[in-house]
Amino acid sequence: MEEVEGKLRQNTTSHTMWRIVCPECNRTHQDTAKRCHPCNTNVSAKYCTFEVRIAEYFATLRACRLWPSSMHGSLSAGELAGKMADVPDSVSGHKCKGAQSCPLKQETVRLKERALTILEAARGVSSV
Repeated sequence: MEEVEGKLRQNTTSHTMWRIVCPECNRTHQDTAKRCHPCNTNVSAKYCTFEVRIAEYFATLRACRLWPSSMHGSLSAGELAGKMADVPDSVSGHKCKGAQSCPLKQETVRLKERALTILEAARGVSSV
């Protein structure tokens, strides 16, 4: 799982997010908004950068109870792989204009594929 962070950090592409943000209060608004009315401030584009992707990745791992890594010490390999396979569904709230070419989406799908391979191997071992 930590290897995904490295891959996210190396990919410096950025995409515009579907929402924009107020620089004063950090509220997000629809991408058609021009001003944050409570603050009376112009809003600006929000970007999907490697920093944003890493933050969202670790927030997702925490939500899936996979981070910090000490949280899964008592899990079997199959249980851990099952939780890892859920990560792509948990980042579905990440909405950037990169869509499926977003590095966060790509790396979490690869993580799921590796997790499913582990699950298949674990099933094969347990049936022997």
